[in-house]
Parts: sequence; structure tokens; C-alpha cells
Amino acid sequence: MSNEQLIWNKRIELMNAGIIGKSGNRLVKNGENGKKELIDEPELIHTAREWKRRGYRVMRQQQPVSKLDIFKFTGKTKDGKKEYKTIEALFFAASQVEAIADI
Repeated sequence: MSNEQLIWNKRIELMNAGIIGKSGNRLVKNGENGKKELIDEPELIHTAREWKRRGYRVMRQQQPVSKLDIFKFTGKTKDGKKEYKTIEALFFAASQVEAIADI
């Protein structure tokens, strides 16, 4: 399973538990028997490093909404295969960040 899928599953879980909110967007999901249904999209979650890369910072005294084991690329072996290790990352919701002001 990819990091994106792990994070998506965690977002759904956190939204259903009431820990994070909804983004305001609705998505079409293929349900059972090919029926399409609308579902609410959960609020975004990212690591503090990823929020910073996107131009945001975690506000003071915010606690992570989740800890999640994700894969981190560590390099390639001599035969060219990619190597990964599992790391525990802290995730913050969109409601916990603010835009970094340009000075």
C-alpha cells in the first residue's frame, strides 16, 4: 500500500471519529453493485514538513491529530532496487496550520 493510500484511509478514519472535519468537497465513490454515491472528503492532513513545503506552518501549541507509519525512500541497492524503511510520522490537519507570510 502506498503512503497516499495509508494517509487517505487515516483521513477517512479521523473524519468518521470526529477528530478532523470535512473539506467541503464531495467525491463520487463506486459503491456495491456499481452504484455511485457521494461521500464527504475529509480535511487534509500532512506532516509539519509537508505543510511547510506547501507554504504553511503549524500553529503554536497544536498537537498532532495522528501518528502514522509511512514509508521513506532510503536509496537504491546495487542491483537498482529501491529501498524503503518505515518511519512514524506526526500528522496535522488543515485547521491547525496558517499560511506563512512573505516578508
